[in-house]
Amino acid sequence: DVSPQDLDMGQGFAFTPKLNGSDSLTGGEISYFTTTGGHGPPRDARISITLPANLASELQINNTTDVRLSHTLYNTSALFVQLSHAAEVVSRIIGSRIEGQQVKNLAQPVIINFVATKHLSPEEVK
Repeated sequence: DVSPQDLDMGQGFAFTPKLNGSDSLTGGEISYFTTTGGHGPPRDARISITLPANLASELQINNTTDVRLSHTLYNTSALFVQLSHAAEVVSRIIGSRIEGQQVKNLAQPVIINFVATKHLSPEEVK
């Protein structure tokens, strides 16, 4: 849980795998960060999500109680229904949620950075 004031600091979540090159989420490092002061995700993070600063203000969350902010990270798309055999997910999947809030049409973007978990040739990129 975060305070509305902390939510306005640009919250972020990142994952950095083990140094031995494993793709497993087990044993990797999870990082939480704020974007105030020029901070951001760790340079070696393989996937991250950054919520815009002033999000609580934009969503008009002005109460004094904490906000439930949750992040989800999937290592593969195995839990999702494939709508097309031509499409393939080649990265981890990440998301954030603010409980009780429908977040849309933000003035500033949510930023997602990721590194593909599978090498693709230029012909495979569509």
